[in-house]
Amino acid sequence: MTNSIRHGARSTANQVVAGIDLYKKCMLVTGCNSGIGFETMNALAANGAHVIGLSRSLSSAKNACNDDHRRR
Repeated sequence: MTNSIRHGARSTANQVVAGIDLYKKCMLVTGCNSGIGFETMNALAANGAHVIGLSRSLSSAKNACNDDHRRR
C-alpha cells in the first residue's frame, strides 16, 4: 500500500489525480461547462479517463469540450 498524499481546500483537481492512471476508466462529470465540473473534466481526461460531461444544455457541453481541446 502506498502512502497517501494529503490534499487540502486549495488543492487543484490536477494535483489530486496527478500520477493516477485512469486509462480505460469511464467517468461521468456533472456541470462540465464551468467551475469545478470543468476543471474536474480536464484533470480526469488529462490522466487518461474517458469523460462523459453533463450540463444543462447541449450547446454549453459542446463549448466546454471545445475549450478543453484548445487547452491541450
